[in-house]
Amino acid sequence: MEKEEEAERLEEEHLQREFERMKAEEEQKEQEAEETWKCMELEEAERKWEEAEEARKHEEAKEAKRQEEAEARRREKGKSVESEVGTGKKRSREESEEMGPADSSMYDKGVVWRTREGKICDECTKGARKCFWPEGMRGRGLPLGGWSREEEEGGGCEG
Repeated sequence: MEKEEEAERLEEEHLQREFERMKAEEEQKEQEAEETWKCMELEEAERKWEEAEEARKHEEAKEAKRQEEAEARRREKGKSVESEVGTGKKRSREESEEMGPADSSMYDKGVVWRTREGKICDECTKGARKCFWPEGMRGRGLPLGGWSREEEEGGGCEG
């Protein structure tokens, strides 16, 4: 009986050691898996950061290109204005035909009439009406019905 008890005890100790070894292996595997997971998370975070950085640089490059194009357009417009200044013109045709957001226009008897921001004659101010001014009438003579000399020089209001 003593031998059987001794054999049982030895087998139980052996099983206990085997259980502890398997438990240690399992903990080591969990630890390795956790480290791998953390490493993957770090790599993913780094990859996302690099993608965001690349996207930011791409956007900056696009913005710089837009600004360069706008500057080139401004320089080209400035050159056209400067070249026309030498011919005696005060401004380019593009500038004179631009309408602001508050401007409106109408066409009557071959003349384009437009409102001009901040330019209202006394009569239209008193009557609380829109004040329309002729566009590009210089050098064409007076329209039928005529304007006074004062209106001809200032452009005149239809009002």
